Amino acid sequence: MATNTVPLNVGPSSAATSKLDQLLSLLPKSDVTLSSLTFKSREKSLCLHLQNRGLHAIPQEVYRLRDLEELSVDNNTIVSVPQDIRLLKNLKVLSIAQNKLLGFPVHVCYLKGLKKLRLSDNPKLCDATSKLPSKFTKLKNLEELQLERVELHDLAIEICTLSNLLRLNLSHNKLETLPSEIGDLTNLREFYLNHNKLISLPDSCRRLKSLRRLFLQENRLDKFPFCICSMERLQVLDVSDNALSQLPAEIVQLRKLHVLKLNGLGLATFPLQITSMVNLEVIEMSDNCLHNLPDDVVVLKKLTTLMLNKNRFKTFPEQTYGLTSLTTLEMNENRLKCIPEDINRIDQLQKLRLDKNRIAALPQAFTELQNLEVITLKCNEFKSFPMELIELEVDTLDISDNDIQEVSIEDVAIKKSKLPQEVRYLTSLKALELNNLKLTHAPISVCMLTNLIHLSLVGNSLTDLPKDISQLRVLKELIISENGIEELPPEVCSLSNLELLEAEDNHINFLPADIDQLSRMKCLVLNKNDLDYLPIQVCALLCLEVLSICGNHLTLVPDEVGDLASLRELWLCKNTLVDLNLNLCSLIFVEILDLAGNNLQKLPQDIGNVRVRELYLSRNQFEIFPSQVCECLNLEILSMDENKLRDVPEDIADLKHLRVLALTQNDFEHFPIEICKLKSLEELYFGGQRRRIGGIPDDIRALTNLKKLFVEHSGVTSLPVTVRNLGSLRELKLPGNDIRSLPNELCVLSGLKILQLQDNRISRLPENFDDFCHGRLKDLSLQSNPLEFPPLSVCVSGLRPIRSWLCKDRKMKAKQRKLEEARFLRLLRQFADGIRRNQITVPFPMLLACELGLTDTMFTGIEKRHPKKAKEQIYQVMLKWKTLSCTPFCKNAERVQRLSRHLLNMRKPELAQALRDVFTEIQEKEGLESKSD
Repeated sequence: MATNTVPLNVGPSSAATSKLDQLLSLLPKSDVTLSSLTFKSREKSLCLHLQNRGLHAIPQEVYRLRDLEELSVDNNTIVSVPQDIRLLKNLKVLSIAQNKLLGFPVHVCYLKGLKKLRLSDNPKLCDATSKLPSKFTKLKNLEELQLERVELHDLAIEICTLSNLLRLNLSHNKLETLPSEIGDLTNLREFYLNHNKLISLPDSCRRLKSLRRLFLQENRLDKFPFCICSMERLQVLDVSDNALSQLPAEIVQLRKLHVLKLNGLGLATFPLQITSMVNLEVIEMSDNCLHNLPDDVVVLKKLTTLMLNKNRFKTFPEQTYGLTSLTTLEMNENRLKCIPEDINRIDQLQKLRLDKNRIAALPQAFTELQNLEVITLKCNEFKSFPMELIELEVDTLDISDNDIQEVSIEDVAIKKSKLPQEVRYLTSLKALELNNLKLTHAPISVCMLTNLIHLSLVGNSLTDLPKDISQLRVLKELIISENGIEELPPEVCSLSNLELLEAEDNHINFLPADIDQLSRMKCLVLNKNDLDYLPIQVCALLCLEVLSICGNHLTLVPDEVGDLASLRELWLCKNTLVDLNLNLCSLIFVEILDLAGNNLQKLPQDIGNVRVRELYLSRNQFEIFPSQVCECLNLEILSMDENKLRDVPEDIADLKHLRVLALTQNDFEHFPIEICKLKSLEELYFGGQRRRIGGIPDDIRALTNLKKLFVEHSGVTSLPVTVRNLGSLRELKLPGNDIRSLPNELCVLSGLKILQLQDNRISRLPENFDDFCHGRLKDLSLQSNPLEFPPLSVCVSGLRPIRSWLCKDRKMKAKQRKLEEARFLRLLRQFADGIRRNQITVPFPMLLACELGLTDTMFTGIEKRHPKKAKEQIYQVMLKWKTLSCTPFCKNAERVQRLSRHLLNMRKPELAQALRDVFTEIQEKEGLESKSD
């Protein structure tokens, strides 16, 4: 069973005992291996590495290692760091990346000697305010801080006081601004801000004079930050995937810049400023709209790498001939039809990638590129194997997805393979891709390439492999998926260095008996074959980490699978397993277990011992939710679609780390409230229920981390107003239900990108829906609804017409409301005059109601617009008093008394008093007899 702590059993440290002796004394008493505890003799430092151990907390014994200088507990499930960490006063490096920290470990701030702190990939690191603690100021000696993927919204100003910081990683967060004090980090050399929401940089960044590397890709910059031009020592700059349309002339001040990345900016022309930056070595301008290069680009004599993928080049840019240092050129996904005859002028070229173009042949001069090591020509228009390649000593060749025809030579086998026998002269090849070439036989000539490490023959028409494949002694990766192979030849078992064998989607019905000789095998993929059983010999592959046998005819799994102690992934879906009598006690490191598409009704009792993080049980025969699943405390993904479940146990709340839950196509009669206790849940799939589940409960408000909610075709009748709490929601799919109206609170979800509501009974959208459409919403589906507001014809036309219609409707109603208010005020003045003259015989509420048909909503609006007009307020309240309408023969004093009592009941005594004062004033003027209340 996986333990949560590692028993180190360390005694008090002694001055007479060396650090190395302390380390070695730990080994016999714990499950910590020598690879986990390392001694750095050069630095004379004590280091403890406990990655990938399923720890929920740092072992208590670690805090007794007072001389510890480096501690790494990456890739565990640690949720907090206790104050005992303060005992490790000599700690210089602390790494708690890829864990489940619930809040920033504040006690770390007391480790004043700390130089490196790594907390990346902790999605719950930041608290409710999405800020970091102010105690950061204590880490004066910190040189490296990594906070990648921690959901950071605001950067604490206190970080800017860490003047010794050399490396700061804030990438993949939600930062929209940086504090102006960021310029105080004058020693900073590396700054990672990629994948945030920045629209600009503070001007103080110009003081970052020591900066060498700056990464800003995938933000929201619409103008190039001028402060960058003052970073005189900058060597690497990445501003890819922003909304920048041009570069400033001042960018030439970056004289030491070596790497410039301008991918995905939509540039139509090559920025001429770049040609003045003569020290550039790498330029990336992929995913733009370039047609050609300027002649001045030849001045970049130091340029070694030029990436122009996904542009619009129709001809090969001859300007590259003048780039005398160019070693790497990538022009994938352009419109090139040919390569010029004088390409040999780029004589230093080592890597050339020209995938997905329209090239049909190589020029003879191609043979003179003797420095070429990597050439990829995938998805072009070659009709025959380009013989020019034979004379090159390349390491990597990819000629997949071309329509290569048969060659006319005597050797029948080679003729059928469509590859010439001269291929055997490519003796330096280490990686060869021959996918989707319609090969009917494996090329024998390929078996002579004895230096091959990687060979891929995917998507051909092979029925067998040649026996000569045994000559590939150093082969590590063999991929033969999507063919018609019926059996693996025994010669495959002589490939003693093989680590990866992928043979899915073939017709293999048995494996060779000597497969256990592949002792270095780490990944074996045999999906979609005709295997009836798994040979016991496979269970002798003790280095195996991935075993995938989906889509076969297995009825049982041998117990010996439990001997695969290194196994991390076990894929057994789409077989005919009825009972999984598998001893899982020894498979404690399995992280992915796929049992979907079988006939299982129960699970092994010891499944809770496994550290499984992904469990797939869809398309089985479960009628009762397996209680053992709730014991898999590391579970992050659980799929139980297409079973016969009716409820969910309360113990599911124990799955504190569950991110994805799929329960579609079951027999639930209502939405299980127990799901709402899974506060870490990010994706919930609950559609296709065979029974009508009614409304979604208010308790769903607890799922504040939910990003995807899919409840299709399940008889949902309503959405609760608490949907407003789902602030992280990005996709909401509710098609094919019985929803009649949408709560206004739905429009609060400004981060929603996809909203699918087709095939419901919605007649009216919320009036503030146009504000909702102005958010991130990209995909809206409202077909097959009886929509009247706006009309269905408008709703199916897209977001822009909906916004336009609602905006016009709001303006029209505002104009109509102003006209009605003006008419109302005119009649109000007439009524006031009538009261003063005692000429009103019909009760005013009845009079105005008949003439205008005004509603309480209208009265409330007028009351808000004229709060200082006391008398008009009185008359407005009189309008609301329709239920207490008097007979036409009531006297004025009687009406005033009744209305005064009504005002008091409405808790408006000031208006009641004002009414009495007005009536008294009228009596005095008219000389009438006053009556008391």
